[in-house]
Amino acid sequence: MSDDDAERPLKRHKPQHEHQETNVTEIERSPDFWFDDGNIVLQAGPTQFRVAKSMLSRHSSVFRDMFSLPNPTSESTVEGCPVVVLAGDTNTDWKHLLAVMYPAICYDLTKPNIMTVISVLRLSKKYDLPAFRKESIRRLRGDLPSKLEDFRKLPVAGWLYLGEVSDVQLSRTIALAKELCLWSILPAAFYGLIESIFNHDGSYRPVGLSLADEISLLKGYARLTRLNTEAPNRAWLEAESPCVPCDDCLFRTLCRSRCASLRSTLQAQQAGPGAVFSGWDENWSDEFCGPCIKAAKEAYNDKQLEIWKQLPSFFGLPDWEELRKMDLDAGE
Repeated sequence: MSDDDAERPLKRHKPQHEHQETNVTEIERSPDFWFDDGNIVLQAGPTQFRVAKSMLSRHSSVFRDMFSLPNPTSESTVEGCPVVVLAGDTNTDWKHLLAVMYPAICYDLTKPNIMTVISVLRLSKKYDLPAFRKESIRRLRGDLPSKLEDFRKLPVAGWLYLGEVSDVQLSRTIALAKELCLWSILPAAFYGLIESIFNHDGSYRPVGLSLADEISLLKGYARLTRLNTEAPNRAWLEAESPCVPCDDCLFRTLCRSRCASLRSTLQAQQAGPGAVFSGWDENWSDEFCGPCIKAAKEAYNDKQLEIWKQLPSFFGLPDWEELRKMDLDAGE
């Protein structure tokens, strides 16, 4: 979107006679958002939405300013309502936004689809809907965090704040993050995509990324694949400098033997690149004494934190601190 488009997001409908208001072959009325008491008709693509000015004004300074101006006398109308053409917007984005403005269910606790969040975020930036923008960003950052401690809070399967997410949706999220300057979610989005689309045998399924993003993804995959053979397990299982048995070990011979056995087992496993940030497997704790378990966990977590700090660079991005400074709301 150009700067001119950002400054002029709304267009008045071209003047036409009342009997020419609807061309059934080109324009459709939204079955879900056409309210008899609405007093403004919004047109996005081929779809018209009849809603209340007051609802739009309540959330958007752009619409509030627009509605404060007198209507042109030659303005086109539909059923007595002025028509506003939303230049550059899609009907899909507006369906998602209006579904949030006009919820059909009281106390709906379902997690929104990531595509809904993307649509709401895109329009909330263009039309200045701060509450919608803030909540959309909160959910995206919640499931695509920039801090390892927040990443570790995510469930093994699924998301905390979003509904089911597919490969294609993650690809679109990467594109949106660049479009709307949400840079800090990019590393976790790339990493999530790697977890999702690469099988354990290393096969790859294209997901519709741009060429530049696909190159970044493949470079990150290569880095993570190499790391997975070395860390974070290598941090405490390395034969040359193991932390098991530790200095305070209670059963040095037994812990040393179990460490060697577990090292062989893990080296034989073919874990995918997404395993780099997998949580500590409590089954490993059954093998060692208390002091060795503590030392091993500390080494494991420290190594994961070291890799997490490097994660943006795997995809050709600046470090975490710089990415957070680049975010659109960094100064808020």
